[in-house]
Amino acid sequence: MNLNLYYCEGCGKIISVLNPSKCPTKCCGEPMVMLKASNTGDETLPINYNVQGENVYVLAGAADHPMQADHFIQWVAIQTTTAAQIKTFQPGQRPEAVFKLANGEQVTDVYAYCNVHGLRKA
Repeated sequence: MNLNLYYCEGCGKIISVLNPSKCPTKCCGEPMVMLKASNTGDETLPINYNVQGENVYVLAGAADHPMQADHFIQWVAIQTTTAAQIKTFQPGQRPEAVFKLANGEQVTDVYAYCNVHGLRKA
């Protein structure tokens, strides 16, 4: 399973497509843009995570990353060998999450999405 994320440039909606096809994914009457994760760029958006047994601890953003209404980390996600899990945040919250792994499941990727900096990958 891949975390296929699409963004609407018109309204800002983000969706995940579980079964991609040749048919374009549209919103606001226009094709949506597939989000591409970067692991470079803004230094205030590092993604730190560690796996301890069945728990995955994630902290997105440096201490000085804003968590204000106009600039904040909206969500973090983990991609595993069998699933994806997402935790959303509101302005003012600390962008940290704890995820649980199923028996035998392994983390393959960790993501964070900032409404200004876009999608980042650990």
